[in-house]
Amino acid sequence: MPHGETAAQLTASLDRAREEGFHRICLDAEKKAGLPRGILLAVSSRETHCRNIVGDGGHGRGAFQIDDRSHAAFLAKHGVQAGGVPPLGPAAAYAAQLLLDNGRFGRQQSVKASDLLKFSLSAYNAGAGNAIKGYTAGDSDARTANANYGKDVLERLRIVLAWLDGGPLPQARPVLREGARGKAVLELKELLAAATPEGVLFAMTPVWGHPLTVAVTEFQRRHGLDDDGVVGENTWRALEAIAPAKAPA
Repeated sequence: MPHGETAAQLTASLDRAREEGFHRICLDAEKKAGLPRGILLAVSSRETHCRNIVGDGGHGRGAFQIDDRSHAAFLAKHGVQAGGVPPLGPAAAYAAQLLLDNGRFGRQQSVKASDLLKFSLSAYNAGAGNAIKGYTAGDSDARTANANYGKDVLERLRIVLAWLDGGPLPQARPVLREGARGKAVLELKELLAAATPEGVLFAMTPVWGHPLTVAVTEFQRRHGLDDDGVVGENTWRALEAIAPAKAPA
C-alpha cells in the first residue's frame, strides 16, 4: 500500500485532482515527454496528495514540491514569489523534464534498464548524486525520504493506473515459486515474456512448471537480483519496470 495512506485515500486524492482538471494536465505532460502514463499523478500524490500547496517549510512549491533552493530559475521565470506556487501546466512539464534528466543521468552511470524508472524517481526526491550513491550501495532509495520514495511512487502508479482505467484497486503481489497455480502465475508469465526479447520456452498457462523456474532464475541473474527462482517484491518490481512502464527516454 502507499506510504502513509490507504489505497482508498489515494484514490480520493485522485478524484479531487480529476474534479480540478489536474489529472488531465499530468496526462498531457506525460504524453508529451514520453513518460509512463500516470507517473506524474503518482509523484504528486506522494508529494502533496495532489494538492497545489507550499510545503517543506516553505521551500516546496506546488503540486510537485519544486524546491525553491534548487530550482529558483524556473520559479522566477513564472513569477513565483515567496509563499507562491507555479502554474500547474508548467510545473507538470518541469517535473516531467526532471524525470527525463534523471533517467539520462542514470544511463550515463550504467544504471540497469530495469532500475531506471525507480532510479529517476529516487533522484527526483534525493537528487541524482544521492540516488547514484544509494544505487551503488544497493538501493537508489537509500537516501530518499523514508528510504522508500521510488518504491512508493511505483506502488502508487499501480493504483493510479487502475483508477484511470476504472478497474479494481490492485492487491499486494503474492510471493510465487515453482508449483504455484492461478491468475498471478499467468500474469507473471505475461510480464516475463514481455521482458524477455529473445523469446520464452514456457507455456502460457496458470501453472508454474520447471521451465518457468529456469526463465525466472535467468531473469533474476540478468538483472542483478537474488537468483533463487522465487518471485517476491524485488522481482515483481523489476518485471513491472521493464514490461508495462517505459523508462524515461
